[in-house]
Amino acid sequence: MTSKKVLIVDDESTVLELYLLELGSQFDVEIAESGQQAIDLFDAGNQYAVVVSDMHMPGMNGAELLNIVQQRCPLTTRIMLTGDDQQEVAIKAVNEGQIFRFLSKPCTAKTLASALNAGLEQNRLRGAEKELLEQTLRGSVSLLVDMLTVVQPLAFGRSSRVKRLVDRVCEHTKIGNSWELRLAAMLSQIGCVSLPDDVVQSFHDGGVLKAIDQIEFNKHPDFGARLLGKIPRLERISRVIAAQFKLFEDLPRRMEDETEIQHAAILAVALEFDRLTMTNMSVNDAIDTLRRAPKRYSGEIVAMFDELFAEQMQSRELKLSELRVGMLLEDDIKDDRGAMLVTRGQEISELLLERLLRRADSITQPIHVSEVCEKVTPPVPQAAATNVISDQVVAG
Repeated sequence: MTSKKVLIVDDESTVLELYLLELGSQFDVEIAESGQQAIDLFDAGNQYAVVVSDMHMPGMNGAELLNIVQQRCPLTTRIMLTGDDQQEVAIKAVNEGQIFRFLSKPCTAKTLASALNAGLEQNRLRGAEKELLEQTLRGSVSLLVDMLTVVQPLAFGRSSRVKRLVDRVCEHTKIGNSWELRLAAMLSQIGCVSLPDDVVQSFHDGGVLKAIDQIEFNKHPDFGARLLGKIPRLERISRVIAAQFKLFEDLPRRMEDETEIQHAAILAVALEFDRLTMTNMSVNDAIDTLRRAPKRYSGEIVAMFDELFAEQMQSRELKLSELRVGMLLEDDIKDDRGAMLVTRGQEISELLLERLLRRADSITQPIHVSEVCEKVTPPVPQAAATNVISDQVVAG
C-alpha cells in the first residue's frame, strides 16, 4: 500500500513548528531537523510519499539528502526549499532529475500545501505505473512458462529442475537481485521452443547430438534472450540467459555488471550440474567433472554446489499413494499411451502430487524416486572460513 506521509526537513525548528501547525490538519506530516535525522527515519522503516528539504543545512545539505532519498526510494517525490542565492543549485537539481519541484524561501503554508498535493499525485501516478509494469511482467512470464510447458515439456522440466537448484543457492548464499537469477533459471530454456522435438528428446535422454543438431541447440540461448529482451525489466535477465553457454573466464569481457556476471556463472554451473546428474552420474562425479573445466565454470561456485548438493541419495520404488512432497523423480512418468506427464529429476510438489493422484489409473507403478539425506559437514574453524564466491564475482 502506498504511503501518504509527508516528511519536512529543515534545521530551523520554528519553521518546522509553523508547518506542523498550518499543514498538520491537511496532511500526515512528520518533521526532521537534519538530513541525518531524516535518514534515521528511513532506516527505522518509515516510508514517505513526499520529502521536502531545505537546501542549506549543516552537515548534510538538501541536495545530498534528496539524492540519497532518490537512490533508496525512487518513487518518493522530492521537493527542495531554497533561498534566493541558491536558485542556480536548485535549477541544476531539477534538470538532473533529483527533485520534482523547488520552492523559494520564505515559503507560505499555502504554497507548500499546493506543492504537497502535486507531489502526492505524482507519487500516486508513479506507484500506479510501477504496479502496472509489475503486473505486465508477471503476466508475460506466466505466459512464457505456459507456452514452454505446452510446446516443450522436456525443456520445462529442465528449467524447473535448474530453478530448484538456484533457489537453494539463493537461500544459502548472499545473491544480489536474487529474483532475477531465479527468473533467469525458470526462463533459461524458453529458446527451446524453436528446436525440433527430436533434438530436445535426444538431449533429455543424454544422447550425443549430431553436429548439425548441436549447432542448432547451441543457438537457443540467443533466441530466448531475443524473446525476453522485448519485455520491460527483463533486459538484464535476457543477457544472463544469453551467456549460459559462455566460458566463465570470458564473462568479465562480455558483461560489465558484476551481478549479471555472478548470475550467469551460477546459471551455467546449475545447467551443467543438471545435465550431468540427469545422465545418472553421481553428484560427486558431476562435481569432479565441473572442477576439471575451470575456464568454463567458476571453481568457487562449483565448490558451493559441492557444499549444498553433495548428499546421500536413497533410491526407492513406491506406489503412487506413497509419494511425498519433496521426493525427487528418478524416471519420467508417462501414461499408458506413452504421453509424457512429468520429466525425471523434478521435485514432487503438492500440486504435482495432486495431478498424479488424479491420473493414478493410467500411470504405471511403482514410481522410482529418491529421498535426500544432506551431508553433515564439520564446522569450519573461524580462521579458515572463506567466502564461496570471491569479491570479484559477488555484487554488492
